[in-house]
Amino acid sequence: MGGESASAVVLDFGSDTIKVGMADQERPTFIKAVVGYQRHCHSFTSPNARLLGEEALKRGGLYTLHRPCDDGEITNFDHAEMFFHHSFYDVLRVAPEEHPAIVTDAPTSRTVWSPSFPLLIFNFNQQTVSEREADANYV
Repeated sequence: MGGESASAVVLDFGSDTIKVGMADQERPTFIKAVVGYQRHCHSFTSPNARLLGEEALKRGGLYTLHRPCDDGEITNFDHAEMFFHHSFYDVLRVAPEEHPAIVTDAPTSRTVWSPSFPLLIFNFNQQTVSEREADANYV
C-alpha cells in the first residue's frame, strides 16, 4: 500500500440493523440483523442452510429467525461471526487481514464482552478495538 494506511471497517451491531462501512465512506450499508435457519431439511439443501438479513426475512415462513443482538448488545457470537464474514466478503468485498476493524458498543451496555469475542476477531485476522477501548485510550 505504499505508505497509505488501510481504511478501517466500522461495524455497528444494533438490535434491528447492523451498520457496516469503511471509515472513509460517507454512509454505511444497512443489514437487517436477522439470521434464518431452515425449518425442514430437504435432500437438495444443506442441513446447515441459513440466510442473513433481508433474504431471511423474505423467506421467514420457511426459516426460523434469530437475532444476534438484544437491546443493542451482541448476545449470540456465532451469529455475529456470520455477519462479520458477510460484511467483509459480500458487502464491502475487502480482505479482513488488510483492514483494521472498529466494532462499536452501546454506551449503555451493562455487559462485559464475552471472552469469545476477542477470539472471534483474532480468528478473523483483525486488529480490532472496541469503542470503549478507543475512548479509554484517547481520554
